[in-house]
Formats: sequence, structure tokens, C-alpha cells
Amino acid sequence: MPGEQTTEVVAEFQSVLDALGRQEPDLDACLEMTLDRPGTEVPAESVLVQGLLRASEVFGVEPTVEGMTAWVDAAFLNEAGIPAVCFGPGSIAQAHSADEWIEADEIRVCTDILEDFALGLL
Repeated sequence: MPGEQTTEVVAEFQSVLDALGRQEPDLDACLEMTLDRPGTEVPAESVLVQGLLRASEVFGVEPTVEGMTAWVDAAFLNEAGIPAVCFGPGSIAQAHSADEWIEADEIRVCTDILEDFALGLL
């Protein structure tokens, strides 16, 4: 999550593993952190978020701002001071699944929203 430190997260996981080890003495497990990616957040008041919300409304898409548990490259941009969000057509619940697909109309509406947003920045 934004603001969390890797060491805090690892310590929390380790305490859960330690407690489980006390309950199950035969448990042979260890915790190893192999990938560290920052949590990220863009203020809802930002030009980016407000512009996408406005453009979504123009094209009849219910505007929402919500967190997600997946990690995206936007975190690298945000870390560098460039506001970035995850925005696009389709359902995140269906993304990267064995049955991943998207309606062509959703792609068309998304391109309209992004075009409107970009023109609004000019």
C-alpha cells in the first residue's frame, strides 16, 4: 500500500509465519522477499484523475476512483513525480484470466474518453 515500507510488510508476514510455526511444530517454511514494488497513489483532485472522471462522464461511463491490489508500471512513473493511473476498458477481475476478452465497443468508448481527456489538457 502507498506509504508502507517493505521491512514492515516482511515483518508482518514473518509474524504470521512464526505464529503458524508455533501451532504446527512440523512446519518447515521460510519467508523470502524476492520482488519489491512500491505502492502508489495519485490524489483524486489531480488534473489526471479529474480529467479522466470528466471525460468518462461525457461518454456515459460511470466515473469511479478506486484502489486495486494489482501492481502496474504507473508506480514507477508516480515515483518519478509523473502522475499515472491504471485506466482502461474491461473488467480487472477478468484481466489476465484464462478467458480474458473485451467487447469492441468498450475499446471504442475508451479511446473516445482518452481522446477527450488529451484534448482537454491542451
